[in-house]
Amino acid sequence: MKNIIVILAATFFICTYPVRSHAYESHLSYWFGQFEKILYLPSAEYCYRLGVIYLTGKGVQKNDRLALIFFTQSASGGFAPAQFVLGRFYALGVIVPQDYNKAIEWFNYSAGQGNAEAQFYLGNLYQNGEGIEQNYDKAFDYFHKAALQGNLMAQSALGIMYLEGKGCKQDFSKAFQWTRKSAEQGNSFAQYILGSLYDTGKGTDLDYFKAKELYQKSADQGYEGALYKLGKMYEAGHGVLQDFQTALFYYRKAADQENTDAQLRLGEIYHEGKLLPQDEAMAKEYFKQSCLNRSQKGCDKYRLLNTK
Repeated sequence: MKNIIVILAATFFICTYPVRSHAYESHLSYWFGQFEKILYLPSAEYCYRLGVIYLTGKGVQKNDRLALIFFTQSASGGFAPAQFVLGRFYALGVIVPQDYNKAIEWFNYSAGQGNAEAQFYLGNLYQNGEGIEQNYDKAFDYFHKAALQGNLMAQSALGIMYLEGKGCKQDFSKAFQWTRKSAEQGNSFAQYILGSLYDTGKGTDLDYFKAKELYQKSADQGYEGALYKLGKMYEAGHGVLQDFQTALFYYRKAADQENTDAQLRLGEIYHEGKLLPQDEAMAKEYFKQSCLNRSQKGCDKYRLLNTK
């Protein structure tokens, strides 16, 4: 117990004073053992590393309270990654009570130093109006700053804003460019959106083969929207040989992941009795699932079958 107190006392001293002598640090390494590799880092970064260690429990017993103390010390010392972590804690209500005002304050500190993750999260908060008044212009600005630094999530979000014309003038070409940057980094959602752009010819030439390729990449990562789109392509024979069984396979996989479009389409298929034998009970069940997932069409079709 005495050793632990000495370690913590020494650690707080290190986090408070950025300039340390070699002899001073050598002495402390006796107590820190597994921390010796990071003793020569600037104090704010050192505290951040300790925060990570206690948060993950790597080499020490996991301790959220100590992690919070070290992250706070690091963030107060101006270390941008720690400021971002604190912002996340407060935004999600992890370790600390949820507090959007504090989250936005820490995100702003971090984003002001060019932290792309903080810029992306600020953009997200402004886009969704979470804890702050919705503002698409500010969301676009933060997404753009983060996207320019290569943040794949921000690139995808920026592509969507250009696609929908929110916070900027609608521009399918720029939507395509930014979405492609994100998709090339393996973002499954961006791959799905890029596939839909090829599928519809927005911002690029219509190309079902490229659309299918991108939907497949996204689906292979489990993205339910891409599974549904693959079902549509196999049902219509766009970019692939028409194959109703494969279409049903993808529709069912997407429906199992609560994709409302897939649930609606399966309901229609069972109701029509074309690709499968007609089954009103199954049709009703899929329409019900789609309705529960907020599909107005699903609700209408479920209600219609219930009146029979």
